[in-house]
Amino acid sequence: MTDREPFSILTDITHVKVWRYALPYRMALQGGHTERRGLILEMETSAGKGLGEIAPLPGFSRENLDEVERELKTWLEQVRIYRRLPRKDKARTTVMQPPIPTLPSIGFGASAALDALQHPLEDRFPVPVQVNALIGGPVERWQRQAKRRINEGFQVLKIKVGRHDYRQEAAALVKLHQKLGRGIQLRLDANRTWDLDTAIEFSKLISGTPIAYIEEPLADPGRLSDFNTATRMPLALDESMRDEAYTTGDAPLPAGTRAVILKPMLEGTWDQLRKKLVWIREKGLVAVITSTLETEIGLHALATLVARHLPDVACGLGTLRVFERGLLSRSEFGSGPEWFPTPLWSVTALDKRRLEKIYAW
Repeated sequence: MTDREPFSILTDITHVKVWRYALPYRMALQGGHTERRGLILEMETSAGKGLGEIAPLPGFSRENLDEVERELKTWLEQVRIYRRLPRKDKARTTVMQPPIPTLPSIGFGASAALDALQHPLEDRFPVPVQVNALIGGPVERWQRQAKRRINEGFQVLKIKVGRHDYRQEAAALVKLHQKLGRGIQLRLDANRTWDLDTAIEFSKLISGTPIAYIEEPLADPGRLSDFNTATRMPLALDESMRDEAYTTGDAPLPAGTRAVILKPMLEGTWDQLRKKLVWIREKGLVAVITSTLETEIGLHALATLVARHLPDVACGLGTLRVFERGLLSRSEFGSGPEWFPTPLWSVTALDKRRLEKIYAW
């Protein structure tokens, strides 16, 4: 499937709406952010409606929401013109090919809406979606959180480290593993918190504790190979994958790289994401899709991608807990280790009281 094929059905689009939302977080996140802002794209054909979320994440996305709103309206006007062109003109010249969004978040949301129009719900989820649990906050709460998640059925725990004294975190992690046993997979995420010496000391303190990987342990990602050489701890790359030198093949991946974290909202169209997944597999690595704090609409799209491409990988989609409320008037989106999306994922379930319409045709 090429980048243009999903967009070929733009000819069939009859109506479009764009909604703006702002959802409060339960508590302020790092950086002082108190709400998640974004757009919901609704596209309609004679056969039905599809939804996509377009929500650049401050500090991670290269575009901001103001830029997205301007480009989205421009792109939808191009779609409006394209759909009126005679079919023979579209096929005759590349100039008349379907317009493709250039900003990543628009590419992601538009792909999601178009995919929903082309695939019935049962085709999007042939298998349940595996999800990892997120453990964070004060270290004295880790064990209680982990026990609760395991009782819910989770077998993969992602633990946020680098927020407190590394010695306290290491001691809590060792104790946690002793309580949990070997049936639970532990993933760590340091979000580029430590210098090299601190990261090495942390790894020594948890020596003997099996870790699937540690995600971005160093403030200086250029020393990741040095860290792995000193510790032999497997690595997962997230922010580092924004470095085009890796994805173009101009630079080797850090020694010990085992996994690559993918945030589809930052990648662009779903075809661009598929190409990245092929590249990751060719490198012999594991891909793990994670949320950028999307609402239920964006998470539904992420779950579609996981079910289609990574059915055996527990991915990071359990982020709805950060919101005080969602965008759906009713939500049965699971909070356990397996998700079975339901037909409630429809336009009629959107709570329009939480949305502001900013564009339509």
